[in-house]
Amino acid sequence: MGGIYLLGRQPGTVERYNHIHHVTRARNCAFGVYFDSGTSLVTVTNNVVHDCEDTNFFLAAISASNRVENNVFVCGPRVQVHALPRNPSSRPTLFARNILAWDEGKFTYSQQGEDTIAMRDNLYWCPDDIRPKEDPRGCTYAPIRFADLAARDLRLADTNVATKAGFVPFSIDGCGKTSPVSLTADMPKVPDVFFAAPEPIIEDIREDFEEVPVGTAFPGWSVLQPDGTNTIRVTERFAAAGRRSLEVIDDKKDWRPHFSRSVYRPKGRWKISFALMVEGGAQPRIELRGDGDGVGFPLRVAADGMLTSADGPLMKIEEGKWHTIAISLALGKGREKHVCTVTVKPHGADSRAFQVPFPPTLLALHWIGIYSCGAKGRYYLDDFVVAKDGK
Repeated sequence: MGGIYLLGRQPGTVERYNHIHHVTRARNCAFGVYFDSGTSLVTVTNNVVHDCEDTNFFLAAISASNRVENNVFVCGPRVQVHALPRNPSSRPTLFARNILAWDEGKFTYSQQGEDTIAMRDNLYWCPDDIRPKEDPRGCTYAPIRFADLAARDLRLADTNVATKAGFVPFSIDGCGKTSPVSLTADMPKVPDVFFAAPEPIIEDIREDFEEVPVGTAFPGWSVLQPDGTNTIRVTERFAAAGRRSLEVIDDKKDWRPHFSRSVYRPKGRWKISFALMVEGGAQPRIELRGDGDGVGFPLRVAADGMLTSADGPLMKIEEGKWHTIAISLALGKGREKHVCTVTVKPHGADSRAFQVPFPPTLLALHWIGIYSCGAKGRYYLDDFVVAKDGK
């Protein structure tokens, strides 16, 4: 998943003089420098990172107050930098005086605001045919020349341009492991080529919680809860139908409690539907993600009860009342448009349907996550279904 992976607050931690390259994946993600959720107070400097399949630098949600300075990031096949929103009460991550170059792909999936990542005095180069129409924020186009970019000899052939912009040259030859690897005598040789990952099994998800014991979590899903708590649990307090539902209690100011499941839906029209009831000002969020780019399709209930997508508000969700929400979307390269249908039906009332854009890169569905957005309250889920649309 990452050349160097970090998670959480790590004051004083420094990553320097690493050579990270050709990080690839079978599924999930492949990043160079990987700051997972909440990574904070870390310095990344004087590293060389290139050819990492999904991005050379990834900044996950609620990560903040890091310094990424004086590095060389080269040739991410998809994107060079990818940053997700941070906790607004913390400081942005500084990304400054780095050199970026690429010969395919693009700079980033989306331009993030100053509140997420502060871009300062970076230099970039790419061929004219893929050059952005406008310089990315905090970046200046420059005629950066390497000893041999195609062969990934990333020594600077001319340091004048870089040093004038504040970059401090360092010995790239001294980055990474410089001594031979010494293996235990009976350790098997690492294969040159790994077997391909087996095709995931495609099966419907249908859960009404009626057969799930009270007090247990969502079966088949990965569950992250605040330590020592039981905040995702089946209950008989409410139910959309039958006797039981899944209760989620949120009293923390981060993304926990959180539960997710890997799925694999490569093409065709699919439906994700569930009954939802919100209580006490909770702000649940469901997100669908694709193959490695980190760009997802979100639906969330805002503080005022408004159900919103990335495209804007849809309709109010009334507290204490069940609503059935269904997302119908076409997947695969041959789909007709980057729009899905979101249908909301308050129990006992008529349904409303909305046409909502979703990312054009989301060609296949690989992951579903449900988590809280930092508000104190409870919400309930019932009759959760992932199946072919129309089944």
